[in-house]
Amino acid sequence: MTKVPSTVLDCDEALELLHEYLKQQLTPELAERVRAHIEMCRPCLSHSRFEASYLRMLEHKLKSITCPPESRERILTALHGELPLS
Repeated sequence: MTKVPSTVLDCDEALELLHEYLKQQLTPELAERVRAHIEMCRPCLSHSRFEASYLRMLEHKLKSITCPPESRERILTALHGELPLS
């Protein structure tokens, strides 16, 4: 996980942490700082909504595509950031 000093996040810092935030992989304190920034910053809010929507779409597509269950599980696990695809 990326470490950020305990100050208000700027856009670059918030966007750098966005994927980990959306995958719920940040500490509660860091997740709260990202959430607070996103709520105050319209461009970052818009970007986070797009990214969240994109991740949901990928997960939905993976559920409807026929492939071996092991492959599907590896892909879903990788999307959630738990393991690399290879």
